[in-house]
Amino acid sequence: LGRFHLRILAVCGLCCFVTGFFAVSLGFIAPVAATAMHLPPGAFGPVFAAMGLGSFFGSLVFTPAADRFGRKPVILAGLLLAAPFLLLMGRADSVAALIWMQFGAGFALMGTIPIVLALAGEFMPKHARVTLTMLVWIGFNLGSIATGIVAARIAGGGDWHHLFDIAAILALVVAPVVAL
Repeated sequence: LGRFHLRILAVCGLCCFVTGFFAVSLGFIAPVAATAMHLPPGAFGPVFAAMGLGSFFGSLVFTPAADRFGRKPVILAGLLLAAPFLLLMGRADSVAALIWMQFGAGFALMGTIPIVLALAGEFMPKHARVTLTMLVWIGFNLGSIATGIVAARIAGGGDWHHLFDIAAILALVVAPVVAL
C-alpha cells in the first residue's frame, strides 16, 4: 500500500463522509424543524422519501456519466451540484421546498456513492481490494456520527438550518481536494 493508494482512500473516504453527513441530517433535525415550521410530526415522510428517490435517479445518471466522462469529473460535479441544494434546504419554508431540495441533494451526493466506491476498488491492490473499499465506506459512517454530534449542539437552539449549511460547506471543501 503506497502513498497513491492512501490518497485515493482518503479522498474517497472524504466524499463518503460528506454524503454520510447529509444522509442523516434531516433525521436529526426533523422534529425541531417540524416544530419551527408548525408542521405535524409525520409531515416529513415525503421529504425522507425524496432523498431515496434522488439517490436512485442520481445513481442511474451519474454512474454511466462517470463511465463516459471519467470518475473524477462526475464526483466533482456531484459535490458542486449538491451545495446549492443543501444551502437552500436550510432556508426552505415548506414541505414542498424541502422535498425538492432533498431530492436534488440526494441526486447529487448519493448518486456519486457507487462511483466513489468503484474508484476506490479500481485502484486498490487486488489482495486487499474489498477490505480497503470497505474502509472508504466507513467515511459514510463517520459522517453520520459527526452529524449527530453537530446536530446535538446546534439543533436545540433553533439553529437547525445551519446543519445543512455545514453539509454544503463540507461539499465545497472536499470538491477542490477531489479536483487535485
